Amino acid sequence: MRNSMKVLLLALLLLPSLAFGTAQMPDGLLYEGKKESIFSTPLEDYFSANNNRPAWLTMTNTACWRGYVAEWEIRDERLFLTKVTRDDFDPKKEEIIVDDISERLFPKQKWPIEATWFTGVIRVPEGKQLEYVHMGFESVYEKDKFLHFEKGVLVKVVVKNNAPAPGSKASRP
Repeated sequence: MRNSMKVLLLALLLLPSLAFGTAQMPDGLLYEGKKESIFSTPLEDYFSANNNRPAWLTMTNTACWRGYVAEWEIRDERLFLTKVTRDDFDPKKEEIIVDDISERLFPKQKWPIEATWFTGVIRVPEGKQLEYVHMGFESVYEKDKFLHFEKGVLVKVVVKNNAPAPGSKASRP
């Protein structure tokens, strides 16, 4: 009986982590004329005590726990939200109507929406995938470009090389 309780307790503790233990579908970013996948979710920062998550943004599968995929663009060093769609596994692939989401999420604003709420870093993986990790955005690529924002304004770009140096025996840093 005691062992059964331990197993049950362990299963209950692990269950929430298993739900989010899937690699996630990335948002997209148009940057310097190139469409990139990003391993960050800037729209999530918008949802706070003052901006509650709408009921229609619910997880539909474990590969998209946030329930949507967002498209972004950097123009004149500023970050803009340009589109929000339901995740790719939705058979209807329901696109959220721009006027509807604008009215519900961003009242009195016009599209594209300037992401002035976002202060943080957007990770842009580059090159070949070196290591697949079946968890969030944890997979490793040859390089990562980190775009640093303050109130939606791009303030710094840092590139990190994850590939081993030529001739090195290390698989990666």
